[in-house]
Amino acid sequence: MQEAEVNFGAEKNAIAGLRASLASNQKARDRQGELAVLISLGKALTSSGEYKEAQDELARAIKLAGKLKDSKGLADSYGTLAEARLKAGNPEAALESIDRAVEIDSKLGYPSQARLNLKGLILLKSGRPAEAIDALKSASGAAGGDTELLSDNMRLSGIASRQTGSDALWYFSEAYRLDRELGRTGKVAFDLEQLAELNFESGRYDEALFLFERSYSAYMEAGATDMAIRGLDRLIEAAKGLGRYEKALYYSGIREDLLRNRKTVSGEKR
Repeated sequence: MQEAEVNFGAEKNAIAGLRASLASNQKARDRQGELAVLISLGKALTSSGEYKEAQDELARAIKLAGKLKDSKGLADSYGTLAEARLKAGNPEAALESIDRAVEIDSKLGYPSQARLNLKGLILLKSGRPAEAIDALKSASGAAGGDTELLSDNMRLSGIASRQTGSDALWYFSEAYRLDRELGRTGKVAFDLEQLAELNFESGRYDEALFLFERSYSAYMEAGATDMAIRGLDRLIEAAKGLGRYEKALYYSGIREDLLRNRKTVSGEKR
């Protein structure tokens, strides 16, 4: 059995368990427990790609939280709904939901860095990078954050800044520093790739080539072969631009091997 099939089965089992717990809470008339399970169910359905069903369950959670006058539960419901709507490809509706969640958090006096990060991502997906940066700046100083959330904040700020033309290098450098401390190899690879692109665009080709090589190695270490292949395309281009034809040829060979191996694995799965 493939790893993806194992994960899919685990997700289905988790959802089934949550539905059983929901039925149990409803039978016992435990409304607070029912609310907590509805929110967890919405998260699980979103993670498994069942966005329509997730939104339906979260709409129930919002209605129940309103009846219970549970402000925190209401904020959590709206925040989770925002994520489901975003992943369903509806950033405008997602923005409405996250704004409600952030508004409630503000009234409670407990701004959520995770939710403000999500608002920044939604604004990015909506083509509003300047507003995204404002939201992300608010998130970086929000209470209750941790290093992982801060690194996500720096990375999102870097992506937004690339579109507005300011401070991207600093943000990605900070994201890289934090991700390296946390051991998030896949994130480190992305950070390095973005730093390489920024250096390449600024004419610092030697530094860019060095960073592309490190990014490729990190992607391979993380098992992200597709991302590694994409990075190799840029690495080879940078090497050729610098006249490093032997290096370009070396990495072209690696790229061909990776593509050949991926094709072989794909054929075996079929």
